[in-house]
Amino acid sequence: TAAAGGAAVVGVQGCDVTGPVDEDAMAAALDAVRGADVAVVALGLDHTLEEEGTDRTYIHLPDAQEQLLDAVLSLSPPPPAVVVVLFNGGTVSVENATAAARGGRNVAVLEAFLPGFRGAEAVAAVLFGDRSPSGKLPATVYARELVDRVGLNVMALGEGGGRTHRFLPPRGGDVLYPFGYGLTYSSVELGWRGWGPKRPAGGSRAWEGAVVACDGGKRGEEREGRGPRPPARRLPTSAPLASVVGEVR
Repeated sequence: TAAAGGAAVVGVQGCDVTGPVDEDAMAAALDAVRGADVAVVALGLDHTLEEEGTDRTYIHLPDAQEQLLDAVLSLSPPPPAVVVVLFNGGTVSVENATAAARGGRNVAVLEAFLPGFRGAEAVAAVLFGDRSPSGKLPATVYARELVDRVGLNVMALGEGGGRTHRFLPPRGGDVLYPFGYGLTYSSVELGWRGWGPKRPAGGSRAWEGAVVACDGGKRGEEREGRGPRPPARRLPTSAPLASVVGEVR
């Protein structure tokens, strides 16, 4: 237990990264969640599941972690707020938390990836509102069912309606979170500032920037991608079905 802004923070390990479900550990974790204002559920993968030379054939969390998260989301009465913090290298599907959030529950997902030596400090700053998240997804997070149709080891461009497993157009039920997706603690509105006067060699004029307006009662940060305009010539038939060139999010 630690003091954080006057709040008591209680940490309980509800399961291991891998291995069978520990009923006693899960029960202790659920007891800690009951009566809490916010339940922070830290989940993810370690080097035994993914590293150079060790590829996953699935995109969901290990079964014990999935069951722990399901149990937290199924509590009655439910906790006022649930934050799922993910620590992983490759993308992870969290369809249970996503469905709860989109169904009106006060549920959030914070993707930390592998944040390094000061990762705990950075995650805590976001959780307690000292910093606003501003990162954007470097890959598409899609539904676990897609792996049944397109395996994670399939690298052919255009296979399964996307550009390998790393980019899929945000359509249908396959995509949970599209490439470039990311939220902040404020409402952000982007607008064109204009086009720069200089013309790069062999290309069109560069975009100077954007006007960013924040309105949400809390300071926010927003990052947007930049890229050259796609060529006017007809693309070859081997080109991807969708492109993010020139797209702004």
